[in-house]
Amino acid sequence: MVMRAQDIITKTNGDEIRAKVTEVNIKEVKYKKFENPEGPVYTMSKSDIFMIVYENGDKDMFSRAYHRKYPVAAFLLSALYPGIGQFYNGQVVKGISMSVLATGSLVAFGIGASRSYYYSDITAGSLLAYSGIYIWSLIDAPISAGVINRRHQPLRWNLGKDRKLSVVPNILSDNSTVSKISRQSPAYGLSLKLDF
Repeated sequence: MVMRAQDIITKTNGDEIRAKVTEVNIKEVKYKKFENPEGPVYTMSKSDIFMIVYENGDKDMFSRAYHRKYPVAAFLLSALYPGIGQFYNGQVVKGISMSVLATGSLVAFGIGASRSYYYSDITAGSLLAYSGIYIWSLIDAPISAGVINRRHQPLRWNLGKDRKLSVVPNILSDNSTVSKISRQSPAYGLSLKLDF
């Protein structure tokens, strides 16, 4: 068994910091450098941290800043104007595309409606284009929100009363036996976890 005398903070970019964690709050982690325990207290945002392995072997895993997307909210925002639901989902390029196309259709409709009957084809075409973009935005936003949520969930299955099987990300730090043998750090992988 390998004994650890310090906490290991693994950042999302793979860098490791040997530290003594003093506080973990909602948004930040406070720590002192292991080499200088009497030195200053450093603060790091949780969104920059992948995992903390404490000296007793316990682990805290943090994901990147992710906020659950609500399909109903995405639908309602798209109902206000095409593309807003996509912005809510974090799909900026798709949101801009839908908003620009919808705005262009409305401008063409306005030009066609203000002119004589010769522009009736432009008016009808732009109204049809806006309707298509509007419906596309309404359908796409809640579906995309559901897909994004599933992408950020760990794989988890309920096996009955109080039993769950899950696949979670894991890391072998420099202090692990495997890492010492292979001289590589850190090694990323998945763990199969059974709760009962």
